[in-house]
Amino acid sequence: MNQSLLKPFTAEEIQKALFQLGATKAPGDDGFPALFFLKNWNTLAPRITAELTSFLHNGKIPESLNKTLIALVPKVKNPISPKDYRPISLCTVLYKIL
Repeated sequence: MNQSLLKPFTAEEIQKALFQLGATKAPGDDGFPALFFLKNWNTLAPRITAELTSFLHNGKIPESLNKTLIALVPKVKNPISPKDYRPISLCTVLYKIL
């Protein structure tokens, strides 16, 4: 395995990934949009960095972080069948960064 893939995440790498997300995109199950993390980055950075690095090393992502809501958005005016819907996945911001 490529050893560089096992290096701990740095706060700078996580911040860069966070800033590439749409700040006002729909939040996931936890209700926190990326904007919350952006505005509170200085306070949250050490904890987020430690948590994401922990996930990398133990290979386990908490179920609460891994939850994804799927919303069905109609493609047509009067949808009747499943093909008339577009599934949209709503993941937590931390899951998107990971």
